[in-house]
Amino acid sequence: MNLRTVIFIASVLVLLCVEATASTFYVDLNSSNPLPPYANISTAANNIQDAVDAATNGDLVLVNDGVYQSGYRVNQDALSSGLQPKTAPSTNRLVLNKALTVQSINGPALTLISGNGGYRCAYLTNGATLSGFTLMNGQAGYITTTQSIRGFVTVTNDLHGGGAEGTVLIGGNSSTLSNCILMANVALGNGGGAYGCHLINCIISNNVATSGGGAYDSQLFGCLVAGNYAETNISPNFNPGVSSVVPGAGGGIYLCSATNCLIANNKAYEGGGVYDATGLVNCTVVSNVASFFGGVYLNGLSLSPYGYAYNCIIYYNAAGTNANFGTTNLFADHCCTFPIGSQKSDDLTGLGNQRDVIQRMGGTVGFQHAPQFNFHN
Repeated sequence: MNLRTVIFIASVLVLLCVEATASTFYVDLNSSNPLPPYANISTAANNIQDAVDAATNGDLVLVNDGVYQSGYRVNQDALSSGLQPKTAPSTNRLVLNKALTVQSINGPALTLISGNGGYRCAYLTNGATLSGFTLMNGQAGYITTTQSIRGFVTVTNDLHGGGAEGTVLIGGNSSTLSNCILMANVALGNGGGAYGCHLINCIISNNVATSGGGAYDSQLFGCLVAGNYAETNISPNFNPGVSSVVPGAGGGIYLCSATNCLIANNKAYEGGGVYDATGLVNCTVVSNVASFFGGVYLNGLSLSPYGYAYNCIIYYNAAGTNANFGTTNLFADHCCTFPIGSQKSDDLTGLGNQRDVIQRMGGTVGFQHAPQFNFHN
């Protein structure tokens, strides 16, 4: 065996050893002997944050049944005022700031994280994953700061992500929630259920925000989005004593992409089901309500030349104007919608000149393949 072969084998062994160093940590709400490093259930931590703090990148934290509703961790939330400072502290029940996985042992029905109406449930960054939890009663409220720009002004910033917030801005998401239920969360800003997250096989229901009652700036795969609400918000302006009215938009999702999702029974002032989606694929959007654009409002926005819907059913939504569709620069392919309205502009605004977009057949919009909705609890 020559020296080069020996070096190669040694390198492989080193890599295998590095891979093998990933550890598993345990959490049990009723643990009577929490002992670091929480290596088994008999010495498990009795709160999730302690185990996360003890873990490192690549580790797994397993969480036993219970309602985890004590303790909190402060992180710095980005502010959107355009003034200084750019961040301010906010409180979270759980902060995942490492590339690790926190997973329940028995699923979201038995393992819950509650914000008790005063804390965001979870804040995720650096590629963290949260799997198999119910996130409930979380709240992202507001932060009032005294900021300086040619003098001092008092600025109120509404916070995002009542259930969960990721740290990535529009266009990319690295924080993942899988097999989770996000319910009864509130954000005075955007994303009542989730903001800036990668959502896989999740139920997102009965959440409230100004924009994106269910989710905002997120990617959804195999999710149920139901019963969420984007409410009109009257919030203080930059000038003391002056308020601005922000119409609620995107009752279900706002500025999100969605694949194999059911989006139903959501409500907003504009875009009851979907507002400014970057893409809908194999989705069903049904029974959503708004004053304008009951089902879907698709706009290319500045990040993508066109919003699009492919192989989707957009049916029986309700609005004072544009019951199913309201569009700017929309590409729709193999989609089905009803009711159509008496004129093309009633429900399919902006589609008339698109190539290979809508195929009208006898008062309906035809499609070749039905959406393959594939949701797992």
